[in-house]
Amino acid sequence: MKLEKKFNKYDEYQAYSLYESLVYNVKDFGKVNKKEMLKEIIDVYKIDGYLYSICTLRELELLRYLRKNDLTKTDRKKYDWEINELSNKLIINKSKCEIYEEQVDNVINALKTKINKQMKNQKDFYVFIVGVVRTNGTMLVKSLKNLVVNVFNVDENLLGEEFNNPFIHYYCCCYQEFKSEDENWNEYICYRNYYDYIDEINENRKKYALSGTFHSSVEENEEMFYYGYHLSNEKVRKLFDEVKKHRMKSMLLKEIERYRVLGSHSGLAYFIDKEMLSKIEDALSIEPSPSYCGFSKKELEEEKKKRENLKIIFSRVMQNDAHLPRRGADQFYKLYLSLIDYVNQKYEINLDVGKIEKQEETNPELIKDIDDYLWKHKNVIDEYIKDNPLNLKQDELDIVANFKSALTSDEFILVGFDRDYTRILSNDGIIYMVKGIRDNIDKMIKNREIPVHIKTTLLMFKGKIIHNSFMYYRDIDYSSDLRNEIAFLCDKAKECYEL
Repeated sequence: MKLEKKFNKYDEYQAYSLYESLVYNVKDFGKVNKKEMLKEIIDVYKIDGYLYSICTLRELELLRYLRKNDLTKTDRKKYDWEINELSNKLIINKSKCEIYEEQVDNVINALKTKINKQMKNQKDFYVFIVGVVRTNGTMLVKSLKNLVVNVFNVDENLLGEEFNNPFIHYYCCCYQEFKSEDENWNEYICYRNYYDYIDEINENRKKYALSGTFHSSVEENEEMFYYGYHLSNEKVRKLFDEVKKHRMKSMLLKEIERYRVLGSHSGLAYFIDKEMLSKIEDALSIEPSPSYCGFSKKELEEEKKKRENLKIIFSRVMQNDAHLPRRGADQFYKLYLSLIDYVNQKYEINLDVGKIEKQEETNPELIKDIDDYLWKHKNVIDEYIKDNPLNLKQDELDIVANFKSALTSDEFILVGFDRDYTRILSNDGIIYMVKGIRDNIDKMIKNREIPVHIKTTLLMFKGKIIHNSFMYYRDIDYSSDLRNEIAFLCDKAKECYEL
């Protein structure tokens, strides 16, 4: 049977959906007709290794079987998943289970590939990635890469190429969203079949204000890839054994998956009774949902209780006097900017910057490199004190001398806002009680869920710990386990008011 005959039965929307999942550089909808779409699809399948790449080992096994055998009824049950997938990928005709004429040569070439252990592991690797995305619905690409690096111990720099693999492209799609809280465009990856649910998923997540959790089990994510559920769980397996016997099996499966994704079963009530609905609710209460940030309904309730306890540790009190007094801030900037100017003039770090004197006239970004140099070469503070370019009195020279105790790190964790201080945890198990300079730090870190990783330099000023006026936060999704680990460190840490 010809693929063209099958493809012509699709409407424009169905055809375009297949087109954009199979072809990389797609034309905009409405600017490409079905004939052109089909040509591009056939052309991409002719690319050496494409058909092999887009299939799982299970699908390749069925294709090898089909080259020599006709499927029996028993075979159709055995290969039900593979038949559906190969049909969706336009490789075989579902009703006849025959390879399309246009795909025969591509299949023959794919089956020539001798699969070794490394290639099998690579296939498992892709299945894991798609399983994670299907579990979570949509997630930051950066978070997915971090998880993959931790589970498989691979080089993050190599993942860019892996994420462009035809297999991942078929099942997932990437998009960008602007986040007003950090004023950045962030890249997300979404399970392609859930793309139309993104807005609903995000709205549901806002209700719970959770960062989410990521399931790192290879076996669990493999199940999620193949089935969308954990069939190893007895309750779930029994439910799906019963669903397979339902006269509206296909529609019921779609509605159950929609329920898992969105946490709403409004569409189910139309064609099942209350007893069946109760079984579905019970089984899905232990399945992770994108709308619950990767938690199951039961895990969500447990997480809420934990969160209440964590609120005590990760305090967020409205800050009142958590910064230097006005005269203190003026004096700090007088000394700090004089030191910065001295370093720049002496070591010519940024020649585009003129005389650095007043804070309100200084662009922070222009002096950032000078600031970095200063804290990496604190011996220049001694040179500054010796030359004393401002003819400072001894008490102010002593203040500058104390800058030598400064600590710089991109691994600080902001763990709480108290009325008079900001609590910053270091990786050596100390919570530093820090003052802002002109403003409370809670004004710099707005609308951020605590804890938050930050990069800054802490330094002593007249008996108080302050920061160097630069504070950057890292956009990290904190899993429940990570939040609990940080809470444990906070509980054991000692508070320090001096460096």
